Amino acid sequence: MTPELASVKEFVQQVVEAIAVALSIDVMVFDPERTILAGSGVTKAEIGTIYNENSLTGSILVSGHPIITRDSGRSEECRHCYRYGTCLHLAVVAYPIKIESDVLGSFCLVATDEKQKKRLLTDEEGMMKFLDKACQMIGSVINERRVQDQLNTILKRYDNVVNTVHEGIIVTDEMSKIIHLNRSALELLGITPEEILNRHITKVFHDFSLTLDELAKRNKIEIEITYQKDTKHKKKSFLATVMPILAEEGLEIKGATISMRSLKEVHSYAAKLVGTYSKYEFKDIVGQSEEIVRVKNKLQKAALTDSTILIRGESGTGKELFAHAVHGASYRRKEPFIAINCSAIPETLIESELFGYEEGAFTGAKRGGKPGKFELADGGTLFLDELGDMPLHVQSKLLRVLENHSIERVGGIESITTNVRIIAATNRNLEEMVERSEFRGDLYYRLSVIPIFIPSLKERKQDIPLFISYFLEKYGSIMDRPIQQLDTATMATLLNYSWPGNVRELQNTIEYAINMSEIGQEIMLEHLPQKILAMANVKNEVEDVMTKQIITKESDKQTKIKLKNLEKEIIKEALERFDNTTIGKEMAAKYLGISISTLYRKLKEISY
Repeated sequence: MTPELASVKEFVQQVVEAIAVALSIDVMVFDPERTILAGSGVTKAEIGTIYNENSLTGSILVSGHPIITRDSGRSEECRHCYRYGTCLHLAVVAYPIKIESDVLGSFCLVATDEKQKKRLLTDEEGMMKFLDKACQMIGSVINERRVQDQLNTILKRYDNVVNTVHEGIIVTDEMSKIIHLNRSALELLGITPEEILNRHITKVFHDFSLTLDELAKRNKIEIEITYQKDTKHKKKSFLATVMPILAEEGLEIKGATISMRSLKEVHSYAAKLVGTYSKYEFKDIVGQSEEIVRVKNKLQKAALTDSTILIRGESGTGKELFAHAVHGASYRRKEPFIAINCSAIPETLIESELFGYEEGAFTGAKRGGKPGKFELADGGTLFLDELGDMPLHVQSKLLRVLENHSIERVGGIESITTNVRIIAATNRNLEEMVERSEFRGDLYYRLSVIPIFIPSLKERKQDIPLFISYFLEKYGSIMDRPIQQLDTATMATLLNYSWPGNVRELQNTIEYAINMSEIGQEIMLEHLPQKILAMANVKNEVEDVMTKQIITKESDKQTKIKLKNLEKEIIKEALERFDNTTIGKEMAAKYLGISISTLYRKLKEISY
């Protein structure tokens, strides 16, 4: 161990020389290794000499008690020293230098002539008290050095800790001047310590309006702050957590600690935390038909690129599932997958939902603004579902984003660079919408770099048994009941049904049937929804008419009336489900698997 006395050697030598002049007595100070560390007069020449362990200083370092020898070299205390009988010191008053129970050395007053001896022994008690004070003073200095060393160690540990955390850490004093910051803060801001230390916090973050008084009332505040090095650089936005530094009494604020993270990174984390990774892979897509295998092969190839994809298909064919699978197979799979349904958001809000908004952009805007889906999806994939319902003015802005790869928040003036892969989906006829000027042609062509058409369920009937088996197992597990089977008639009915609602309707049908049947019971026709049974009955009636060809005129009339009534009930049920509005009728027609013009004709025929 390095002797602690050595760390204050110069101070000890100054004390020794001052005492020697004041008392006219030589002084020696020994370290724990019995080496003379400091001295005065004739003893100064001995600095660096090591005394033996049986010497007087060796004894005091072991016992920790003061010693007085009135006849050095011949007294009992010196008997075991090799200098016994030859020592040049006539008398010695020695005192241990201690901190608590630790003996760090010894402080000795030494008489080398008769005058010094007489002066030393005339007031032994006074000399002891004097040495006690001197040793306390040296011990105090060493203790301060100890505390300083401990503090330096703590500071080094603190520096190591704060420099390993990912967040930027900035510390201010009670005047809000920056006094410390970690490596991450420098990297986030892109500056050197000289550019930021001792500057007022508002000189660095111009929009930092929080005062220490406000912080004292709320203790912890999360705010958004921006930094701009100069007019040539873009702004950098951060989410900052500000906490006060309190005095020991807990009342007076001595400064603040600011922990900050890149707002862009925070948004990315937020997107990941709400489960926005891709949920499905291509292996999760049910189907072995030639049509669906062809679609999967195309999309697996497209997943390896960054080209925009436009997925077309009827409602319920699983367009979002395919979008998830593309994201999961791409190099962006570890980044966010963000979906937005363009038809589910009011026209007045869709722009701010997509591109975000700045604080004060409109009445009710949140303080600090809000990121849009593009910012949340940065690095990943943005899925635009029901694209055909996007307003024209938003289409224009979307086209600029696709061309420039940057966005502007609503109410903002700064461009925010984005790295997003776009997958869009719709069940509407975009080509007709372009002709009617309801959809921008340039945007249509920009989005449909890779057009994909998902076949309807009636176009891939060989996949129906696979779906039935999959949904029976899925809902059996969810409902904690044995997996059930369908009887022959029920399976035949489902295979012959047109499925206007596609896979979604089949899924709902199986869930309904499981609920209506008993545990362990085979699912039969009576467990199917009424609409499917009605459609099946209509089809059976028609087939009977076509095959027998022997129906009497009266029975033929009754059959037609029955068919008309069934058809009327089915159309009535569809309109009640989707509403009797123009849009509702369009949706009902899709649901029934007929065109809108056919629906209007049938409504006119049955005078509904």
